Amino acid sequence: FTATPFRKYDAPYENEQDFTTIALLGEPAFEYEMKDTIEDKNIAQPYSYFINYKNYVPKLPAGFEKDYFMQYRMGITYNKARNAAGLAMLKYLSEHKINTLACVNKIKNGQKLMETLAKQGIKCKFICGNQSGGLGNNIFEYVPNKRGTLKLIETTGIPEDIEKSFDEGYHVIFSTSVM
Repeated sequence: FTATPFRKYDAPYENEQDFTTIALLGEPAFEYEMKDTIEDKNIAQPYSYFINYKNYVPKLPAGFEKDYFMQYRMGITYNKARNAAGLAMLKYLSEHKINTLACVNKIKNGQKLMETLAKQGIKCKFICGNQSGGLGNNIFEYVPNKRGTLKLIETTGIPEDIEKSFDEGYHVIFSTSVM
């Protein structure tokens, strides 16, 4: 089973990546698309929420005006208006009890977002593959410690633990990939 889509399902040998997938895993047995998973009730219909924010042209250090990586970092990663709008949306979804899966590309990015939300009273968890190679998944959460500050804790669990979390008032779940 692979989640890698065949770019040319009717002619997979014409695409190098499809051909590599076939070489590693064998011929595709059938095509199963997002609409199929929704009809089979294996995944909920995804919803998109759009937010508007005032985007400012990033101020790049001299000599980096044509550097794509720096443009990306300043325009996306370090864009305070964009980040604030994203946090506002997650807060809105949690306050309205809309269960949300927020995918991030790095664990540290998700943990920073979790901490920011926890400081605002939003309960959230982060689930990712077990980093030590053991069974189960790592689940991260910020909880208050004895001094009243937040502490990052880590437990091991399974996806069903996340499902229980929704019943316990957690409406924002972070992940590095869809489980």
